[in-house]
Amino acid sequence: MPPLFTSWFPIPDTDYSGTSFEISTGVHTVQHEDPTVTLSVIVYGNADKESYGFPAGMRLANINAVSVLRHKALI
Repeated sequence: MPPLFTSWFPIPDTDYSGTSFEISTGVHTVQHEDPTVTLSVIVYGNADKESYGFPAGMRLANINAVSVLRHKALI
């Protein structure tokens, strides 16, 4: 869980917000209290002469839902 003093900022031209905070070494779980909310986590960091970044988890909207088109024949 991010610290209580973490500031969230809007991501321009989207409905999303973002934040950044330090985490300790170890295993962490990230989840939203509403399982239908879209969520993405990216972990990144750097040190002397090295850096890293990777997606740590995502819950995105379904963009490939099947649509069925129906039409009536003109008589």
